Amino acid sequence: MMALFEMMTTEGWLTVMWAGVDSVGVDKQPQKNHKVYATLFFIGYMIIGSQFILNLFVGIVIDNFNKIKEKELGNIFLTETQRHWMDMQKLVLTQKLFVKPIPPTNKYRLWCYN
Repeated sequence: MMALFEMMTTEGWLTVMWAGVDSVGVDKQPQKNHKVYATLFFIGYMIIGSQFILNLFVGIVIDNFNKIKEKELGNIFLTETQRHWMDMQKLVLTQKLFVKPIPPTNKYRLWCYN
């Protein structure tokens, strides 16, 4: 498991790959380039592992960190003026508008209006 994680982080993955290519079996001496076709697995795992899985993991961690930070601290990158503007926007959006209709002054329009 540690070797797979080491490959996903791209630190020393070549050593792991060559050890896998040279492996023969349990309790047997390694032979140079014994399983050359195993390089396809290692290269494919590097592409999938390092590019997709690790980036997805990092993205989820950062997204959850930002959600928790906003819940607890609010947005710390806003200036005092920007924070005041956001508070005013929230206040304006929560208010309900009341429109009092003005009836027409012409009697025919008033009849149609009614």
